[in-house]
Amino acid sequence: MKKFIPVLLLALFPVLAHAQKYEITRDDITLHPEATSADISVFSISLGMTREKVESLLTEQKSKLYYYIDGMHTTKDHRIYVYDRDAGGQKKNCILYLIWDNNSSTLSRITFFADMRPYLLGGTQKLLTTEAVDPASDLSRKYLGKAARSEVTLDIPSIGLKHITYFYPDKGLQVTDKYSSDGRSVVFAFNTGKK
Repeated sequence: MKKFIPVLLLALFPVLAHAQKYEITRDDITLHPEATSADISVFSISLGMTREKVESLLTEQKSKLYYYIDGMHTTKDHRIYVYDRDAGGQKKNCILYLIWDNNSSTLSRITFFADMRPYLLGGTQKLLTTEAVDPASDLSRKYLGKAARSEVTLDIPSIGLKHITYFYPDKGLQVTDKYSSDGRSVVFAFNTGKK
């Protein structure tokens, strides 16, 4: 019996480890400042997953999510757009963008768009607001901390388009402040590595 318990715990470790992840649609991740992007999933999807696994999870949730593979770009990345559905089951808002950099086998980036906000809880919703780019905000002071760096990641003055991205490599998080002729918005992304 004594040998059985350690063997059972070893067998259950992958299940227990997965259960420790925070699901961003059920957990306010801002209450867990120690959590990194590696600890967080969205609709059960997390960084490091294969395309096949992600597509399987999206297919299992097809009553509430719609997705399509973006083949219309000029990079080597594999990309999937994820939309929610309206009450009639029709494609509604783009809420996520999933990227496998350089056609890699594992998911390397999850971008959260403004229409994802209703699926987030508490302070996590603020990651999609200007509070996420205000160093004096409660969100910055209590959850984000100071950005390791910021960078203008897109600048097209002729059409009034500019993106400034703030990098939090210890969290595996990036927050982008987007300015356009239509106004201002904020998106955030989980990514792998120390970018």
